[in-house]
Amino acid sequence: HCEMLLRNNMGELLDFQNRWISEHPDKNLYMFKDSSLNADVAYDYTDTDADGNPVDNKEFIEDYWRERVRENKDYESNFTIGMRGVHDGAWNPVNAKTDDEKIALLEEIIAKQREILSEEIGKPANEIPQTFIPYKEILPLYNKGLNVPDDVTIMWTNDNYGHLRQTPNAEERSRSGGSGFYYHVSYFGRPSSVIWNGGTQLGLIKEEMTKAYDTGASSVWILNVGPLKPFENQTEYFLDLGRDINKVRNTSIKDYTAENAKHYWGFDDEQAQEYADIQCKFLETANARRPEFQIQGLYSLTSYGDEGQRILDLYKQLESRSEALYNSLPEEKKPSFYELQLYAIKSAVNVMNNYIGADKSILYKSQGRNASVNKYAKQSKDGYNSIISDTNTYNEMLDGKWNNVINPFQNVEHGSWDIKIGGASADTIDSLGYTKMNIAVENQSDINAVPSLEFSGYTKDVRFIDIFNEGNGSFDWKVSSDMNWITFNKNSGTVTNDDRIYAGIDWNNIPNGISNANITVTRYIGENAVESKDISVTVNNSVDNLPEKTYAEANGYVSIEAEHFSRSISNGEYEWIEQDDFGRSGNSMKFMPDTAEPLSDRSSYLEYDVNFESTGDFNVDIYRMPTLNERGGVRFAIGIDELSPTELSGCNSYMNNSNGKDKWGLGILNNTEILTANISVTEPGIHKIRLYGIDPGTVIDKLVITTGEKHPSYYGALESFNTTYNNEAMQKPDPAVPSEDLNDVKELFSPKLY
Repeated sequence: HCEMLLRNNMGELLDFQNRWISEHPDKNLYMFKDSSLNADVAYDYTDTDADGNPVDNKEFIEDYWRERVRENKDYESNFTIGMRGVHDGAWNPVNAKTDDEKIALLEEIIAKQREILSEEIGKPANEIPQTFIPYKEILPLYNKGLNVPDDVTIMWTNDNYGHLRQTPNAEERSRSGGSGFYYHVSYFGRPSSVIWNGGTQLGLIKEEMTKAYDTGASSVWILNVGPLKPFENQTEYFLDLGRDINKVRNTSIKDYTAENAKHYWGFDDEQAQEYADIQCKFLETANARRPEFQIQGLYSLTSYGDEGQRILDLYKQLESRSEALYNSLPEEKKPSFYELQLYAIKSAVNVMNNYIGADKSILYKSQGRNASVNKYAKQSKDGYNSIISDTNTYNEMLDGKWNNVINPFQNVEHGSWDIKIGGASADTIDSLGYTKMNIAVENQSDINAVPSLEFSGYTKDVRFIDIFNEGNGSFDWKVSSDMNWITFNKNSGTVTNDDRIYAGIDWNNIPNGISNANITVTRYIGENAVESKDISVTVNNSVDNLPEKTYAEANGYVSIEAEHFSRSISNGEYEWIEQDDFGRSGNSMKFMPDTAEPLSDRSSYLEYDVNFESTGDFNVDIYRMPTLNERGGVRFAIGIDELSPTELSGCNSYMNNSNGKDKWGLGILNNTEILTANISVTEPGIHKIRLYGIDPGTVIDKLVITTGEKHPSYYGALESFNTTYNNEAMQKPDPAVPSEDLNDVKELFSPKLY
């Protein structure tokens, strides 16, 4: 997009400029300082300088382009036309400041380039392959009326993170030059770079590139893959889509990945399916927040089962499963497996250890959990050091064949725009000179608040209790309840810094309705109880026999995965289609078809049956995948029952030089855009939440209705109980890491991760 007529400015401009100046001592050039070359350059197509004095820049640049065309006239080439900055920088011509002036100048440049091509190659311009790439700041000029000759291929672009900025319209689909796409799975730039471990979800590539194909952008696809090795899986999938799009688009991502595993390593069906399960869940989780995008304080450590710990435990589980496959391979096949899966997962574990450890050490220091601070600070430092160790293993494999292709710290070395992976963020502190017990429970953000736990008969919750030492030394503890229907994964132990236990309900022995109980944690010296802490418990076991595909309000919210609808209402060509392996949590729903005009009559929608216990006005957060449409929109509407819905409009355009705080930049970093509406529930019982399609191409991942206290969270509330889609117990501790803590009540604490 910046190498016009095959010229590579970074390697060629200065040498040509010096030679041209020496050969034309009577010529005068307007020069400006270019940061990419750190030199004064004359790369501005103008015949006057900033003060209106005549200069010879046009002649200089035309000679520069002409020389290269002449050198390559006998080769098959596709020439990029137009103009941008010297090297991947914004185009800021000295004498064209308004959009209209820039459009006129760009049309003049294109005409001159085509003249050069025709003269040097000896053919009419419309017989010479040319590509116009409206990248970054050039696309708005095109949309404001820039004329591009019909025979030129327009290569549309994405936002550098995998979301197409716009696709060809009906008029552009009839162009003789056709359309293509310049797509990224790797990017060095704002708001944060992806050049190490953040492999793009294959479902995003599938959804966006099939959209490109269906809207007519099929002449040429180019992938920016950056360092290649971290993005081998994405590169192969992109190329396979381009080679046989109908076959690949009709194959599930998981089946595609499993077939590759058989081909790569000779896995049997069971092993290949295991590999695919691991890979798809890893990419889903990594894309929900790329390892390169982690920041401190991102996840809740108190709500939804300790959100940060849950994601760390999920990565650990994937790591354990991946290592089992790795260990089953013969030695000669292990390096490729390490490169294609295991290293990326291990790195994600290390990054999460680094950040979650730092976050916990900071939080626990503020809460007076003194003996725990150094424990989690060490976890953070160990995570950082493990990144280095695992990267060294990668670099040393195969006698250093891929040494330094993987480099997690190159952003720092090249001056990144945000803080990257760092060490622990809590200092060593002086603890009390004696032992002191305290406790904290799930959803308790204030350590001084009276601890309480709530359970729902729908979600069959499991809640954590932290028993911790505010001082030094160690102590023994026991936990008990005044009701025999409260169960624990362990009833006693010894604490040096902290110990996390889990409380659940024996649902076979608790009465219906609302029940109350008390949990007591007691510290012992020998057989003597020396102090205790009480936790009040409320259990809502008022459970109705709900119809199929119905969600139940519980714990102050209703959380809905978009693909788990009760019914889908289509209208002719307009319909919502499930998107395979595309979303922060499972699949997602896309309003189709991509080639249709916006739908204004609310005739195509998804419907979700929800049983409400509460009444009132409630917020609905809709999690939209951050797809774009720069000359259209990404609108939808949300409503309840037959009431008039609320129309919402998402961010539809890319923001150049984003600092990550604008709507587009936040959408990239969070891999979602959260839009909020309000619904009114006037009476308890089953109501219908309706998601109406407006703009084709809009993709919805999740909806959360808050009916009680809204807890801080990155992901939003876990999916609510649904009679068909999600009817097992929620928020289990992670069974991937062997622990005696999980052996007592296996049926209660069976595996279920986010």
